[in-house]
Amino acid sequence: MSWFSKLFGQGDPAPSAEAFVEKAQAYIESRQPSAKEPSSDGQPNIVDASKIQFSMRDNYSRDNIHSAVKSAVRSETTNWDLLSRDLGSYLNVGFVEEVEDIIRTRGLKDSSVYKAAQIDRRLFSKIMSDRTYKPSKDTCIAIALALELPLQKAADLLSRAGYILSRSSKRDVILEFCFSEKLYDIGMVNDLLYRLGEKTLGR
Repeated sequence: MSWFSKLFGQGDPAPSAEAFVEKAQAYIESRQPSAKEPSSDGQPNIVDASKIQFSMRDNYSRDNIHSAVKSAVRSETTNWDLLSRDLGSYLNVGFVEEVEDIIRTRGLKDSSVYKAAQIDRRLFSKIMSDRTYKPSKDTCIAIALALELPLQKAADLLSRAGYILSRSSKRDVILEFCFSEKLYDIGMVNDLLYRLGEKTLGR
């Protein structure tokens, strides 16, 4: 049975691989208008900065920053190593806490998540225990897929690690398509990426 059949179920008419790839291609074209083409109002396509999602990594509380800076200052000399360490302790908190909350709420096992994400157990343990460690974008995407998150929730989770799915990247738009189509199996996602000429996850 093809993965397309698995995705749509045995009882449902499954599209051919080519038809699904065409659907993904159409999605890409709808999400990636040419920068030279005018928008619907006749004006050039310009990124609206107000719509850009910023990472939770940028949203440190004033108290946290003040405490870290204060602890790093010694008379007239700033201990930059200490400052870096203290601020670093806040880098990955939003992402990890959200993953932990989803796992706890759904009653999942860590093993089921890292296996579905096709990442090493030791790497997953490092991500979850070391708040100063920043996982790669592909690793975060793999975890979001393993958690079977809807597109908006996946985008929120990625933003907490400092990443976004960019409309300017064909690969990112394909991944956005996968989330919107509830295509969560890493093997299936990688097959689609490969068919569309993009680098697969974890490669």
